[in-house]
Parts: sequence; structure tokens; C-alpha cells
Amino acid sequence: MWYVVGPCVGLGNTLDGFQRAHWNREQQWMAETSLLMQMIDDWVDQDKDRGTRPTPVTAGAWGPQTIKELYTRTMADLAALLEESRIQNKVFKDLFCDLYTDYLHTAVEAMQSGLAA
Repeated sequence: MWYVVGPCVGLGNTLDGFQRAHWNREQQWMAETSLLMQMIDDWVDQDKDRGTRPTPVTAGAWGPQTIKELYTRTMADLAALLEESRIQNKVFKDLFCDLYTDYLHTAVEAMQSGLAA
């Protein structure tokens, strides 16, 4: 996904832009949101993965607390990004944050049902 979307979000056309040190705040938020989705996916799949392949969840590195901490950080970063974008309307900012949470819940439901593999 980075290689397709990267040039459109300021990462440029060379691999240098894909280095974390070159990411802006928006790109960092996108990366952390992707990591959060991976953490959730690994948590949902832990029973299937246990004994067949190692994951950070089966190894004990990721769990409910680490997922909660990253979710909390991505929510705070999203609110800060909206604020820095000079969006004044509190209802809009709250709606955008609610949509992010709803998206995560929908993704979890899709993972649990097998719709999102």
C-alpha cells in the first residue's frame, strides 16, 4: 500500500521517502493506525495462530493493554492533527474521531466473521 499511496501523501517517488525518519505527522499516524489494525488482527486470530506460526500476540508482546495504548495514542494524534489543520468545528472533530472508532469496530467484526482475512 505504501508504494501505491506513498507518492500521493508526500513520500516521493524514491525509496528514501519510505524511511520512518522522513515521515511527517500524518504519515506517522497512518503507520501507527496500520500497526493498530495488525495488532487487532493478530489478537482476533490468536487461537488459529497458536502452535502454527509465531506472532507478537502468541509471543506475549501484544495484548489488550498494548492495543489500548496504541488506540489511545492514535486517537490523541488524530485529534491533534485535526486541531493543527485549523478545523474549528468541534462537532466535525468529534464526528471524525467517532468515525475512526466506528471503522475500527467494523474492522474487528469483519475479522471475527472471517470477512476480512
